[in-house]
Amino acid sequence: ERLARAYGTLADEVLAAGSLEPLGPGAPETEAEVLYARDREWASSAEDVLRRRTTIAVTGRDAPGVRRRVDRAICIRSA
Repeated sequence: ERLARAYGTLADEVLAAGSLEPLGPGAPETEAEVLYARDREWASSAEDVLRRRTTIAVTGRDAPGVRRRVDRAICIRSA
């Protein structure tokens, strides 16, 4: 439901991109959204995803564990 509100008709593409497990405590964003941002929105770094593509940094949920997961998702899947 949250993905449908955020991505509208593109929600199916986001769902197909990867895991729907939340990136961290209190962060509803998922690895699928990170991968979608990388592959479709040209996000190139954890900083880009956390500050520009999601609300994670703005809402204070930019914990080291979340940043590591985002960084790993961007780097591993783009190789």
